[in-house]
Amino acid sequence: MKKVFKLAGMGFLLGMAICNVICLLCGGADLVDSELVEKIGSEEKAILIQMLLAGIYGAVNMGTTVLYDAERMPLALVSFIHCMICIVPFIPLSVFLGWTDNLKTTLIITSIQIAAYFMIWLIIYMLYRKEINKLNEMQKQAFPHSETEVTDEKIRA
Repeated sequence: MKKVFKLAGMGFLLGMAICNVICLLCGGADLVDSELVEKIGSEEKAILIQMLLAGIYGAVNMGTTVLYDAERMPLALVSFIHCMICIVPFIPLSVFLGWTDNLKTTLIITSIQIAAYFMIWLIIYMLYRKEINKLNEMQKQAFPHSETEVTDEKIRA
């Protein structure tokens, strides 16, 4: 439980920082969408709400990475669950905060997130697979008559 809170705290800070960077890169001098300012009533409150929500979003994303510690669940299932935990709240959050202005933009950004998530998963899977092959080779050299070998079915995928 301590690990979850530590990760969530880091995620909260990262979420706010990443939000600021993206807003500055995409919106120039504006840290917050003008429509959100109109909804909230003041720019300061709108920025505070955006930072708070971005922090909570970051905390949820980072805090739930402890799912990967569950060794009994297949890696693909854990990755899918975590991906959904990251992406599903993003859609209403991005619409409310004005990060996306229409369905097309929302779907494009969501698709990019899913593709990036898949690429990261694929890279990690390939690294694990390469490491398992190395371990199998080392085992064959150390115990030439051994029948035990880790196979792809034993990888949490």
